[in-house]
Amino acid sequence: TLILNLVFFLIGLGIFLLSLNRIHSQMAEAKQRHLELARKLYADAYAPIRLRPSLRALQAQTPLLNAADALEKRASGIQEWPFGEILAPRLAIIITSVVATVIARFILATLGF
Repeated sequence: TLILNLVFFLIGLGIFLLSLNRIHSQMAEAKQRHLELARKLYADAYAPIRLRPSLRALQAQTPLLNAADALEKRASGIQEWPFGEILAPRLAIIITSVVATVIARFILATLGF
C-alpha cells in the first residue's frame, strides 16, 4: 500500500511539475514577446526624433511613445510563474503533509494499528 501510494503521489507530482513548467514557459514567452514589441514601438517612435530633434517631432510621436510605455508597463507586470511567493510555502506544506501521512500510515500498519 505504501509503495502504491508513493507511486501515485510521485506520478501526480511529476504531472503537476511538468504542467507547471509548461505554464512557466508560456508566461515567460508572452512577457518576452510583449517587451520586444514595446522596444520596437520605442525604436519606431524615436527614429524621427533622432533624424530631426525638435519639440514638434517629439509631440508628433507622443501617442506612439505613450502606447509603447503602456505596453512595456503591462509586459513588465506579467508574472513568469503562475503563482506568487505565498503559494510556494503552501505547496511545500501540502507535499510534506502527504508524505508524512503516508509514512505514518505505513508505521501504524507495521505496528498493527
